[in-house]
Amino acid sequence: MDMYTELNRIPGKGYFVVFESFDGAGKSTQTLALVDYVRNHLGLPVVALREPGGTPNSEVIRSLILAPEKHDCTTWDAVSQLMLYSVARRELMKTKIIPALNANSIVICDRFTLSTLAYQHFGCGVPRQIVQTMISLATDDIAPDRTLLLTAPFEVCQKRLAARQEVKNNWDEVDRRVALRIHDGYDELKNSERNIIQVDADQRLEEVTRDVLTTFTRNCLPEIKARSITRTML
Repeated sequence: MDMYTELNRIPGKGYFVVFESFDGAGKSTQTLALVDYVRNHLGLPVVALREPGGTPNSEVIRSLILAPEKHDCTTWDAVSQLMLYSVARRELMKTKIIPALNANSIVICDRFTLSTLAYQHFGCGVPRQIVQTMISLATDDIAPDRTLLLTAPFEVCQKRLAARQEVKNNWDEVDRRVALRIHDGYDELKNSERNIIQVDADQRLEEVTRDVLTTFTRNCLPEIKARSITRTML
């Protein structure tokens, strides 16, 4: 068993971008669009990840939390879920995110710590101090360089969720009152950190993608260039 070691991000290396949103705002679709743009248009090294998940162990935890067809997820209370998410995050940080950043790659992650605050604090009522402590333990206070927060009205997101064809996870079918608290939590969090940039997701898909790529080009690309992240062979 490994002894404790602090996560060590080399200053000035790599670039960490996170997509956040309430379910139904199109976050996963836009994550894939940006990864494709960075890799195939800009030719820059990019690692695409998701939370919870992204490593074999973290994907097992994802299944424990989110897959009702495989596990009885109803037995996890809010603190148990918070702890499981945190274990998955620590594993992802240690084995994927930090090594990629230190190798001077761009990391683009579908969800991160803002989701923990929105879902576990605002949605499930876990005291904010407890949530912040678990976030700090899992990340050693290493934060994204930029967070792209997709925003859309609650009813728009609910309509999109209802139209989904794939198997729904536990959060897709959560009580409406809890879902509304999560959505409003994101609204409260949108100005909580200087690195958060809002993108209007209440548009057609191609318009959201256009705004995401424009936002990335204007706000992230100059910072990436300043870190001398070089093109890969296409």
